[in-house]
Amino acid sequence: MRVHLAPPAKKDLDRLPDKIAFRVAVLIKTLETDAFPSSSKKLHGWQNTYRTRLGDYRVVYEVDTSHKIIIVTRIKHRKDVYR
Repeated sequence: MRVHLAPPAKKDLDRLPDKIAFRVAVLIKTLETDAFPSSSKKLHGWQNTYRTRLGDYRVVYEVDTSHKIIIVTRIKHRKDVYR
């Protein structure tokens, strides 16, 4: 699957501290081979939307299996991501 970063996710990634941004980039790269890692959960009330955690940060993404694409929509601290 291909991974695409939505513009808000790109901004979120740019604002992260360097260490965390590197870890998030590695996590996003692994989504290409495994769209549903063990740390991912489906978000209730959203269709085809999942989140995976990385410490106190959450990566929210949508999976389109028909087009084989993953769209990362948000990358935020857990206290801010669901607002």
